[in-house]
Amino acid sequence: MIKSIRCLRLSMALLGIVLAAPAMASLIPAAPPARLSLKDASKAVASATHNGMKAVSVFAGPDGLTGVVASGANGYRSILWVTPHGKAVFVQGALMGANGKNDTQEAMYATGILQPPGKVLRKLLADGAPIHAGTAGPSLTVLFDPNCIFCHLMFKAMQPLIAAGKVQVDYVLVGIIKPDSFGKATSILQAKDPLAALVTDETHFDRKTEEGGYPVDSILHAKYETIVRANATAMQQLGAGGTPTLLFCGKDAASGKIGAVQMQAGMPPDAAKFIAGIATCPNG
Repeated sequence: MIKSIRCLRLSMALLGIVLAAPAMASLIPAAPPARLSLKDASKAVASATHNGMKAVSVFAGPDGLTGVVASGANGYRSILWVTPHGKAVFVQGALMGANGKNDTQEAMYATGILQPPGKVLRKLLADGAPIHAGTAGPSLTVLFDPNCIFCHLMFKAMQPLIAAGKVQVDYVLVGIIKPDSFGKATSILQAKDPLAALVTDETHFDRKTEEGGYPVDSILHAKYETIVRANATAMQQLGAGGTPTLLFCGKDAASGKIGAVQMQAGMPPDAAKFIAGIATCPNG
């Protein structure tokens, strides 16, 4: 009798395990879906952006998403994210991981869409035909459009600081604000004295129309056109959305230790205070 009861209990226990198996299986996370092919991702991106963007390549993203390097009509590349079955596309904004990391930004660096500020700064100083002003103080690099009102205000704020030997500024010209910005930037660079040409542009800046005062030359030299275009590309590689964009190295107030190259969009509210907190970059 005791043996029979033990067998019955064992049988019921085994039955419970069998019955519980489906429920336990539902607790086991499913394998993440495979990354979408470029073909499938392309369909999703084209549909979501109304053919405004084209998928160039794909890579495995977080939590089953497929990362897409996409190109717009102007050639500007960005990162999009497509859901596992291609039914939705994250087009704008940052995809943030639960660990607090910006997955979109990291993907942009990994795919070469964005470049580290230090790398871009070195290239601009070597190849961007920077217009140097000042002989003493820490170095600041400014991406500058000759028709930009905020660049104009930045220029005015820097002048007394440059004269006092508190800062040196390298103005790197781009032409992105207005239709004649490109020609104006190119004309300033190809002038016999680019710094004097830039001073003329800013001295005669029309704040009502937001127009720089330097005239566009009738003939633009290809060498300088190429430089201005390359400088604009460098802005894209920084992820900078406008001018002025500042590149500099900060320093620790207590130890004086110089930090890595930083990027800042826009004019600082207190120019003198800002300058007091920067240092010449070691490789700049």
